[in-house]
Amino acid sequence: MQVFLPSTQTERVKTTDSAKSLNTNSAPELDDLISLVAQICQTPIALIVLLDAERQWVKAQVGWSTTTITPGLASYIQSTLQTDLTVVCDTQTDAPFTNNPGLLGEPEIRFYAGAPLITPDGRMQGVLCVMDRVARNLNRVQQQTLRTLSHQVVTQLEVYRHIAERQQLEAALHESEERYQRITELTSFYALTIRVTADKNFTLEWATRGFEQIIGYTSQEMVERGGIITLIPSAAVADFREQWRALYEGQPCVYEYPVTARNGELHWLREHAHPVWDATGQTLNVYITGEDITERKQAEDELHRTHVLYRRAIAAADAVPYQREYATDSFTFMGEAIQQITGYSATEITPAILDRLSLETIMRGETEGLSEEDAIRRTRLGEFYRWRCDSRILTRTGEERWISDASVEMYSDHGKPSASIGILMDITDRKQVEMELKESNLRLAEALTELRQTQQQLIQQERLRAVGTMASGIAHDFNNMLAPILGFTELLLLGSKSGHSSEKELRYLQAIHMAAQNAATVISRLREFYRYRDGTEPQLPVDLHLVIEQAILLTQPHWKDQALARGTPVRIETVLQPVPIIKGSKAELQEMLTNLILNAADAVGANGKITIRVFMGPEKPGRAPASAAATDVVLEISDTGMGMDEETRRRCFEPFFSTKGLHGTGLGLAVVYGIVQRHQGRIEIDSVLGQGTTFRIYLPIPLETLEFTPQPISQTARPLHVLVVDDDPIVRDVVVEYLAYEAHSTETAANGAEGLEKFHTGHFDLVITDRAMPKLNGDGLAAAIKAVASDTPIILLTGFGEFMNADGELPRGVDYIMSKPLTLEDLQQTIGLAMGKFS
Repeated sequence: MQVFLPSTQTERVKTTDSAKSLNTNSAPELDDLISLVAQICQTPIALIVLLDAERQWVKAQVGWSTTTITPGLASYIQSTLQTDLTVVCDTQTDAPFTNNPGLLGEPEIRFYAGAPLITPDGRMQGVLCVMDRVARNLNRVQQQTLRTLSHQVVTQLEVYRHIAERQQLEAALHESEERYQRITELTSFYALTIRVTADKNFTLEWATRGFEQIIGYTSQEMVERGGIITLIPSAAVADFREQWRALYEGQPCVYEYPVTARNGELHWLREHAHPVWDATGQTLNVYITGEDITERKQAEDELHRTHVLYRRAIAAADAVPYQREYATDSFTFMGEAIQQITGYSATEITPAILDRLSLETIMRGETEGLSEEDAIRRTRLGEFYRWRCDSRILTRTGEERWISDASVEMYSDHGKPSASIGILMDITDRKQVEMELKESNLRLAEALTELRQTQQQLIQQERLRAVGTMASGIAHDFNNMLAPILGFTELLLLGSKSGHSSEKELRYLQAIHMAAQNAATVISRLREFYRYRDGTEPQLPVDLHLVIEQAILLTQPHWKDQALARGTPVRIETVLQPVPIIKGSKAELQEMLTNLILNAADAVGANGKITIRVFMGPEKPGRAPASAAATDVVLEISDTGMGMDEETRRRCFEPFFSTKGLHGTGLGLAVVYGIVQRHQGRIEIDSVLGQGTTFRIYLPIPLETLEFTPQPISQTARPLHVLVVDDDPIVRDVVVEYLAYEAHSTETAANGAEGLEKFHTGHFDLVITDRAMPKLNGDGLAAAIKAVASDTPIILLTGFGEFMNADGELPRGVDYIMSKPLTLEDLQQTIGLAMGKFS
C-alpha cells in the first residue's frame, strides 16, 4: 500500500475533515488501549497522537498531562514518521536524532518508539508512541505488540469517524426535512406519505398543510372518511385505480385525477408516487409529491374549444390543418385541401401513406440538422415541443411537390407526447424559386472562381511574356557583344599555332575564349523563358547521362554559387547506372531536370543534399521487382528538404499552384508533368513532411536499339565570294576574318539596303546577313535576293538564332540560321550545308 502525508489541497481537506470527525471528548476504548500499551512496553509515557494538515494533538495518553504537545516534540514526531515502527533507543546518541531541539529541555525524552496509524486508503493519520526519560529498548514481543495495537487504534478511529459522520448525516437529514416542510407550506406543491398495511391497503399517514388547504380536510379527517378515493368523482374512480396499479407492483408512477373539495369545488391534482421497499422487496411506504393543476386543465379545455375555430381559420387559408394521434398512428382530423396537394382525400390519407409519398425531408427549427428518424425519436421522448420540416413528395399522379409541415406536440395525462396538431402547406413554387436562386448563386460562384483563376493565369502569363520579351532582348544584345569576343579570341588562338604568341598570352586567350563560351551558354538558357512548344518536336535518341550532366551544369549558379553566397551550400550527388539510349526531346528532358533540381535546391536548407539516380526498373535496391517494368529507365531526384504534406503532394502538378508565395509562378512542376506525359512516361512522388521529397520518373525504352550518328562537318571544295551584311562593324570584321581563314573572299554592307544594292552590282556565291538592321532588315533582304536569284544560299546570322532554331522559325528566303556568337566550326558546317543544298 502506498502511504502518503497530505500534500495537495484536496488531500489536506480530506485529512482535515477526517480528523475533525475524530475530535471528540470521549474515547474510552482508546484510553484502555493506551493503558495496555504503557503496561506492555513498561514505559511511563504512552500517547496516541493524531495529525491533520494544520496541527497535532493527543487523543489518548498515559503519563501526559495535556492534550497538546510542544512544537519541538511535534516536529520530532513528524520527522520520524515512517510506514513501519520507528525505535530510537537514545535520542542523544542515535543519529540523526542527536541534539534534536525538540527533545532538549522538558519533557527531556531519551527513548522514543512510534508505530504509524495508517488508514485503509493509505493516509498517515497519526502515531501510537511510547516514550521514556531514560535510554532503553523494546524487545521483539513489545515491538510486535506495538504494531498490532496500532492497527487496533486505526480500527477504533475508523469506528469513531463513521459514527461522527452518521450523526452529521442524520442531523443534515432532519434539517432538510424541516426545510422541505416549510417550503411545501409556502408553495402550491404538497407532499403525502402513504403507509402500506399488511393486507396491501393504502392509508394516509401524513400530509403537508398545502394538501389540506386544497381539499379542505385535515389528514385525520381524510383517514376517518376512508381516504382520498372518497373525494374522487365516481366517473373517475376506475381510471384512478388503474393509474395506481403500478404502486401495487412497487413501481413509481405519475398520474392525474379530479377531487371534489369540502367547499364543492372541483380540483385537478397531478402526483408523482415513489414506493419504498424493505429488505425483502415488500412495499412499506409511498412518498407522494403533487400539485394543483386545476388552472392548467381549465386552459386545456379552453384550448380544445378554440381548436375547432383555429382549424376552420387555417382551412380558409392555403393550408391544411391536421391532428395526428400517435397511439393509433392515424389522423383524427385532416383538412379537405390535402387532396389538392397529394391526390388523396382527407378520408384516404394516413400517416403511412404520407410517409410513403415522401422522397426527402429537411428538418427546420429546433430539429434542424437532425435526420428525420432522430428528430422523430427525440420529439416522442419530449425533447422538442415544436416540429417543422420541408418534404419533397411524389403525389398520387406522379408529380413532385414540396410541402411544409409545422406542428406542436400534445401530451397525455402521463406527460408523454400523445398527439400533434399542425398545418401542411404547398411550398412547391417557393422551393422552385429557392432552387433556381441557389443554382444561380452556385453558377455565379463558379463563374467568379473561374474568373479569378483566369485573371490569375492571365497575370502569370503576362508576367512570363514580359520576362520572355526582356530575356529575348538581353539575349540578342549579349550575343552581339559576345560575337567579336568569341570570334577574335578564336582567330587569335588559331593564329597562335604559328608560335608567335607567348605561353602567357596563349593562356590568357584560352581563358577569354572559355569565358565567352560560358557566357554564351548562360544566354542560351534565357530562351526557356518564352519558348513555345506545339507538341510536334521530333523524338530523337537521347543519352540521359549527358542530359543530367548538362542540367547540373546549367543550374550550378543557383544551387552552388548563389547558395554559397547565402551561406546555405547545397551538394548534388549522382548515382548513374548504365542505361540504354532513350527516345525523346533532349531540350525538354533537360528543362524537366532543370526544374526539378531548382525546386529541390529551394526546398533544402543549409548543407542540404540532392541525389540524382538513374537505374533500370526494379534494379534499385529495396524496391519490389513488380514496381517498375523492365522496359523502363527510372530517373530519381531526391532531396533532404522540408517535404510536402498530403494536400501539397496531391496538387503540386496543378498549373499556378505554388507554396513559394510571390517567389514562385507555380508552373515548374506543371511543365515537368507535361514533359513526362509527352514522353509516354509516368511520375511518382514520395514525400514525408520534414524528411524530404523524391520524384521518380519512368521513361520507356524504345524497342529498337538507338545509336547516335554524329553529322560530319561539311566543308566547301572551293573558295567562295561571300556578301556579309551587318550593321555592327565588329561583327562584320569577325565574319570576314573567319571567311578569310578559309580562303573565301568577301564584300561587306552596313545595312540591308546597301547589301541589296551590292548584290545587284556583283556576283556572290553566298550571302550572310544580320536580321535586325536599319532601312532593310535581314528578312526583307533575303526575300528580295531570292526574288531575283533563287539559287543563292542565304544564311541569317542573328542574336536570336538559337531561339529561332528551337522554335522552328525560318523566315521566307532564308536557308539556314546561325546564332551569335558564332564559332569557326559552326560557320564551316553551316556554309557546307548551305552550299550542298544548291550544288
